Formats: sequence, structure tokens, C-alpha cells
Amino acid sequence: MPPPLAALAARLAGPDLAARPVIFYAGLWDLAPVVGVCPAGYAFYDILYSEAEAPLSDTAGLAGLIVAIDAADHAHLTGAAVVAAPPPVRMLDRLVAVLASNHRAQSDREIGYEQAMWKAALGERLIRDFRVFDRVGDVLLMEHRP
Repeated sequence: MPPPLAALAARLAGPDLAARPVIFYAGLWDLAPVVGVCPAGYAFYDILYSEAEAPLSDTAGLAGLIVAIDAADHAHLTGAAVVAAPPPVRMLDRLVAVLASNHRAQSDREIGYEQAMWKAALGERLIRDFRVFDRVGDVLLMEHRP
């Protein structure tokens, strides 16, 4: 396990946090099994298909909840992020990426839609009702404001 993930796993397993529910925000959703945490709510919340029923919003109300969020996502939510233009991609690099993988990369448009879904489902509430209480590498840990 890479050292930053080992540090996050150790922090979440600490005696003060181990019993608390955790949501992994947006692109961190798949870290739960890697760091040894069963995520709060439903396990596959990267694509928010069922958000009309508001399960993520309901989960956000759990007592003692921790939200693990990438520092860049937090900066984006607070407006502190400066969005840089993506670097140009050479046609040969694009062709190699397509031929060398059976997975399709998300387009910038898809990434934007996903960010908007996460912001609507949880991000706005994070900024309003939560505070950062710790940082482990590039991951911020947030909890309900007192």
C-alpha cells in the first residue's frame, strides 16, 4: 500500500475515529476497501443514480459522520481552486491510450457532470454544515460543525 494510503488507513483506524461512519467524496469513493473502511450509506455511490431518493443526503446526517474529500475537490467546492486548462494531448498518445486499455476515459464533459452531481448531492452541504478537522496527505477529513 502506498504510504499516503497507509497513513489514511491508520488515521481512520485510530481509536478516536474507528467507530465513526465515513463517506468518501467523489473520486475517493473506491478508497474504502483499500483503507479498510466500510463506507457509510451505500457502497457504490460514485454514480449517484438513486439520488432522487436522497440516500447520500440522508447518510450525511449520521451522527459522528466523517467525510473524506480530496483537497482539490474541497478547493473546487469553496471556490479556492484555479481551474487550469488541460494539457494538450498528442494524437499518438491518445491512440495508445485507447488501444492499450479496455476502459474508456471520462471526457471533460462527463467529469463536469459528475462534479455537479456530487456538489448537488453533498458538496453544498459539506461547505455549509461541515468543517475540516484533519488532513492526511491530500485527503481532508471533515465532520459536522459543533
